[in-house]
Formats: sequence, C-alpha cells, structure tokens
Amino acid sequence: MLTQLRFAQDLEIFQKEVPYEIFGHPTPTSDRITNCKFETIGGVEIQDVRDVAQDYSLNTTGFAFMHHESKCRLNPKDFEKAGNSLENNPAVLAYLEENIELIRDLVGGEKVICCDWRFRRAGAPPSVVPDGLDHTFDLRFKAVAPGYDIHCDFSHRGGWERLELHLLPEELEAVRSGKLTAKIINTWRPFNVVKNAPLILTDRRTILQDDLMEVERVLPDQIQRAYYLKHQPYHRYFYMSDQGPDEVALFTSWDLKKGHQTAEISPHGAASFWDVNYLDHPRESIEVRLIVLSEA
Repeated sequence: MLTQLRFAQDLEIFQKEVPYEIFGHPTPTSDRITNCKFETIGGVEIQDVRDVAQDYSLNTTGFAFMHHESKCRLNPKDFEKAGNSLENNPAVLAYLEENIELIRDLVGGEKVICCDWRFRRAGAPPSVVPDGLDHTFDLRFKAVAPGYDIHCDFSHRGGWERLELHLLPEELEAVRSGKLTAKIINTWRPFNVVKNAPLILTDRRTILQDDLMEVERVLPDQIQRAYYLKHQPYHRYFYMSDQGPDEVALFTSWDLKKGHQTAEISPHGAASFWDVNYLDHPRESIEVRLIVLSEA
C-alpha cells in the first residue's frame, strides 16, 4: 500500500539551535513554541504483515506482533479520564499489571517496570502542543491524538534520563556498572478493529543513526528528549491491516546498547489514511511503555 507519512525536516537553524518543543506551560508571550518543521511525503510504501507476522521480531526488526487476549475489561471510558492516580481506577491498573506480566513472560528480565501509558483516539486534539497552554497539560485526563509524526519516544540520552527517574539507586548503579542491561519496550493494543490511522512501524535495520533527530520537549518541570525521523527513501515501513484487540504490537523504543551505524530502536507513528466506510468509528488504542532490566 502507498500512503503519506509525516517527517521532521532537517533545518539549517539546527546548526545553531537545539530542536525543541514547548508545551504544558502557561500562555507564553511569544507565539514561537517550537523551531521544528515537518513535511508530508506521499507515495510511501507500507507493507502489510497480516500473513507474515512471524517474520518480524524485537531482536531483528525491532518490532513484533503477537496474539494476546486480554483478561482485563477494555473499556475506553476507563482509560480516557483515568488521571494520575490509579488507586480509584482498578481497570487501568489491572491492564498495566497485565502488560508487565506479558513482557516478563515474553522477554524475561530481572524486573519489568511500567513507566508510562497513553490512551489515544483518532480525531482527538493534538497532544504535542495543546490549544491555549493555560495550564499544565495532563495526558491522563483526556484522549490524545495519534502521533502522526514518525518518531521514537526516547532519544538515547532521553532513555537514560527516564531510567534515572524510575529506577532505584542500586538498580541504576547496576545498569551503569554493566551488571544489568536495560530496554524500554512499548506494547500497543487497539480497542476496536483498526480501520483508520493505523500504527506504522519501521524496520530498525533500515534506519541510520544520522536519520534520527533529537528534540527537546520542554515541560514545566523537566526536559524530555525524543527522536524525530528524517525521511530517507531506503527506510522500510510496516503495519497490520485490520489489527484487532487481540493483536498486540510490540516495539523497542530505547535500548542501552546503542547501534553503531543503524538504529537500535523502531521509530513509529500513524498513517493519516481513513476508510471512508468507518468515519464514525475512529481508532482507539492504549500503549504502555515498560522498562526491562536483565542480567548482562
């Protein structure tokens, strides 16, 4: 299938300025909340893995699809306005714990930690730069739009900073000393059969390190560092047609072992195409980000 995808542009200004985005702050005095620009590239081929999903894995392409029937109640209403505290939301907490067990059973590891999650709905307001910026933007109290820009949640530096945020001092020291290795793996599950804005994944082996552009996301209390992908014709993209709730996508979004020439992670995003027969049934999905610690 041919479609269009959105990529970050490599601008001359980045020779003097760090790529950045500002969000979650009180209304700024300047309209300049980012120095990033994006381009939409048409005619990009995305390959359907529906009948050949077994050919792709976390260890090779950086992503995989697996059949997994959740034992949890998958009601979008539970996730859409969960807030920051899960004490009064056992449905969300149970799903996060289920994903911890799923990754532990799949890849092993000394410890698996849920460090983040997102509920998304196609057609929801953008999550990167919300309108108004009148208060701290909380992604837990509303559905957010799919990430249409091809990206990775953490740059190599940003992944280290996420580990520093979540690991115990002795765990962090074990990673730094080489006793433990660390990864961040995402699980992605739709609530309904995906007919619009499907998840797009890249074969990490086709991504050169120079194709990744680090961006600083400036929040009120911290800077989060992620990657945007600069378009190159040699990249390879994949999706699963009609992906359903029992079909989970897995992909590596950070790895302690940085690749030499090619990427160690699988950048991802969403395609903007919609099946006109399902305009009233937007894609709804839940993604969970998990830190995996393993013996080196």
